[in-house]
Amino acid sequence: MTQGSIDGLDALSKKFATGFPLVKSDKEATDKFIAMFRSDAEKYIKSMPANDQTIYSNYLKID
Repeated sequence: MTQGSIDGLDALSKKFATGFPLVKSDKEATDKFIAMFRSDAEKYIKSMPANDQTIYSNYLKID
């Protein structure tokens, strides 16, 4: 996976970690935050190089 994709995914993770605690006590705010975060994450993942998307998809299947 390219460093750029790794950095972008890390930034998304940090965005969630810092943003969610600010809204978690309010259901409406939480729902809005999750919807916006999901949209941003999906757009970012689709913008990654095809090989990085494949690696990411395979990573999600590991459990």
